Parts: sequence; C-alpha cells; structure tokens
Amino acid sequence: LLKQKILAGLAQCSKGEIYWREQKLTSEHLQQLGGLVFQFPERHFCGGTILEELRLGHPELRPEQISSALEEVGLQHLSFNTSPQALSGGQQRRLALAVQLIRQPHLLMLDEPTAGLDWSIRKQLVSLLAKLKNHWSLLVVTHDASDLLPIADKCWTLDQGNLECRI
Repeated sequence: LLKQKILAGLAQCSKGEIYWREQKLTSEHLQQLGGLVFQFPERHFCGGTILEELRLGHPELRPEQISSALEEVGLQHLSFNTSPQALSGGQQRRLALAVQLIRQPHLLMLDEPTAGLDWSIRKQLVSLLAKLKNHWSLLVVTHDASDLLPIADKCWTLDQGNLECRI
C-alpha cells in the first residue's frame, strides 16, 4: 500500500526516483498521476452527500460532469443528496471510483477492490473494472486474484519477497 500511496502523491518517496513514460516525476506530478481507491473507501468519505463527496476539491464541477462520472460507474440512478454512508458496500466502492475518475488520473490504483463483497457484487465490480480498463490504466493489489485474472493484462505475484510476473 505504501507504493500506491507514493504513486498517488499521498506519501513521500524516501529514496530513488519515479518515472512515468520516461519522464522523471516530482511530488506535484505524482499528485496528478495516480488516483487511489482504498480497500474500505467508506472509511475515507468526507462529504455528507454524494454531491459533496464528488465536489471535494472540485467545487467548479458542473452537474453534467458529476452525472457523467456517476454514469461511468453505474450509479446514475442515485440522488445527489444521498449520503455515501447509506450506500451498499458495492455502491461505496463505485462511488470511490467516481471520485477518482473526476480527478482524471493517468493511473487508477485499487487496493483490494473486491474484499468483503459477496460474489454477485464482486462480479459486478470486476465487470466495471473491465470496462474502465478500456480508458484508464489500472493497478490492482489483491490477495485473491481469481476474479481479476480474466481481465488482467499483466499479473505479478509477491513470493517470499520476490516479485514474479505471471502473465
């Protein structure tokens, strides 16, 4: 998770350099590079409504931009005045994705996106990620890759401290 936080600009790199497409990145670049969706995003919601959550840091957003982000993640049917805490676990994950999509990151990072979800919601989320990967670069960290392997372009495993490419 620390590497994801560094790539999202939420933590400082203690040594070395980070490059994206052959360009050395500064901390300012890193804040724009990655969007991070935490394992349990409901713990990180700050807005009292979906509208407030999506507008945090972006008060200039027009209603059509917000509607577009919600449509992208399949939440277009929800009222802007709905509390994020009133959503199901799967809806909260999708709202967290919409929050990051509004930021327009180059790399969308997800920490354990299917953890704690039942099989039907996991299937829906994997379908959504398959759709999103057509427009976004995704980096997914998970202990259970079985649902995600069918949509993966590359898969690495960490085995006793060694990073190994599986696909």
